[in-house]
Amino acid sequence: MIRTSLAAACGVLLTALATTPAVATPAPTRIAPDALAARVAVAPWYVDQGRINGMIQNRSDRTVLEVVVLVRYGWLWARPELADGDEPGWAEYVTLDEPIAPGDSLPFVYAPGRPLPVRDDGHFVPSVEIVSATLQPPPAS
Repeated sequence: MIRTSLAAACGVLLTALATTPAVATPAPTRIAPDALAARVAVAPWYVDQGRINGMIQNRSDRTVLEVVVLVRYGWLWARPELADGDEPGWAEYVTLDEPIAPGDSLPFVYAPGRPLPVRDDGHFVPSVEIVSATLQPPPAS
């Protein structure tokens, strides 16, 4: 009797699972490059002793994930005609894993892994740019 009831219950459960439609979970979507500036921004930002400090702003109506920031330390020659080709500038991609809720901001600090060389033939021109981000899917209705 117990075996028969258990088998019947398993049969009912399997039938229910087989007839219940699967609900697909929407995947996060990458923000198109032409829409990126309207949805995610680095503002304001400033440089303090070679470190870049700023706020990543979520201007969208959905949570932003996986923000990728391009950090550049470009080099500007004091006298370009005397440039020797030994340009010390570099660029690096930084990925932020923390989600940013709609309308919120996330502090961003980037410190170079090496000290900025001190030279008298030019200076660094830092810049930051959001190059990629993902939107969390809207809640299921």
